[in-house]
Amino acid sequence: MTATAPLPAVPAAPPGYKRPSNVRLIETLRTARGVVAIAAHVLGVHRTTVRDWINADDEMKAALQDIRDTNLDLAEAKALTKALDEGHPDILRFYLRCFGRERGWVETTRIEGTNGGPVQVEQVSRVPAELEGINPANYTDVELVEFSRLMRMAAVDLSHEELDRLKKLRQKGAAPTIDAVRAEAPANE
Repeated sequence: MTATAPLPAVPAAPPGYKRPSNVRLIETLRTARGVVAIAAHVLGVHRTTVRDWINADDEMKAALQDIRDTNLDLAEAKALTKALDEGHPDILRFYLRCFGRERGWVETTRIEGTNGGPVQVEQVSRVPAELEGINPANYTDVELVEFSRLMRMAAVDLSHEELDRLKKLRQKGAAPTIDAVRAEAPANE
């Protein structure tokens, strides 16, 4: 059964609708190849209604699982036939990796260091460029994150409040700027 267009919306269950017997429901699911939405459409109810019927009944759960297992068996058989009869390399490789493990058909990845030794790992911690030259001890973690965010933004994109906040943050812990040094120096007469 193939679906070419989306199924139209169907109400959960029309008023007075009687749940079909398990036999009818299983036949419908089998015809729909286990696709609940298609079975629901055939029965004239919403797919959630069919799911509710299935979930409320252990026999229905087992029947749906059996239908899906049968579909899987058929798909495996078709893939295997294609792999063996037509020599399709991708399907053959996949089949061997899945079912030939006991016989050594396993892909492994081996990571080694120099001359087969252990891999050397070095952890590097880097300060973002916009935070270089400041003393992080002068800031809280929240202020460092805010400072970093503001420094990444272009000056034209900052609001007046953000510019003022950035200036205050820079004054709090940054290395002195030329303007700050000039402002603190005694005026020459």
